[in-house]
Amino acid sequence: MMAKLNHNSILKLILLTFLVSLLSACSVTFSISGWEPSRSIVQQAIAIQLQQTQDKLIQELQLSQPPKLKINQLIINFLEPVKIENLPSFHLKGTYELDIQVPDRPGIIQPKNSFDIYLQRQKEGKTWRLARQEGKNWSTYFVPPKGYYY
Repeated sequence: MMAKLNHNSILKLILLTFLVSLLSACSVTFSISGWEPSRSIVQQAIAIQLQQTQDKLIQELQLSQPPKLKINQLIINFLEPVKIENLPSFHLKGTYELDIQVPDRPGIIQPKNSFDIYLQRQKEGKTWRLARQEGKNWSTYFVPPKGYYY
């Protein structure tokens, strides 16, 4: 009886370990609709926003070339489905860490930067656009997925 109990316990532990490993290795976002943007798309959208304001940063740091920006530790605290121009979209809020690499200077790390962005899924469902409201109108910017080549 004792051997059978241990065998069952070991089997359950192995199965549980396998399931936990499988779920933690999975990069798919599980959701009700299945249409939410991936973490890499959110990071790319934040990078686009940063690039749009990068000229000011270049002037402030008196740089001859733009710094390399890397977004780390992305935390999404808020995700709300919305419609922008009759396309499925999401309003996202959260925080990230910004790693700024400047040539010939030590790197700068800015922890806990907040973001508040809108991402619009395109009609074909394959790509995303960063949406920014300007008055009553929306401007959108293509968010290239990782590995995308122009």
